[in-house]
Amino acid sequence: MLVKLKTFSVLAECGSYTETAKKLYCSQPAVSQHIRFLEKHYQTKLVTRKNQQIVLTERGALLKEYTEKIMGLCEELDDKMTSAENGQELICP
Repeated sequence: MLVKLKTFSVLAECGSYTETAKKLYCSQPAVSQHIRFLEKHYQTKLVTRKNQQIVLTERGALLKEYTEKIMGLCEELDDKMTSAENGQELICP
């Protein structure tokens, strides 16, 4: 699920399936598949096309907001785990 959320986040950022695929070093069909999975999972449309650009729906904007929080927590966890490996004391939030 995390990989699919990352794909969605990049798509929301750059607004293009092709650019998303380039940034993530994957195929455009893989990007489409991730977005379809998320739309099926949440049973809603997350993106629409407007003037050759990808635009987030209201639910897509909500998912983007939560995805940013999730990605931030993942980065924070990575930092904490790396600090623990380097002998620093772990401090839980």
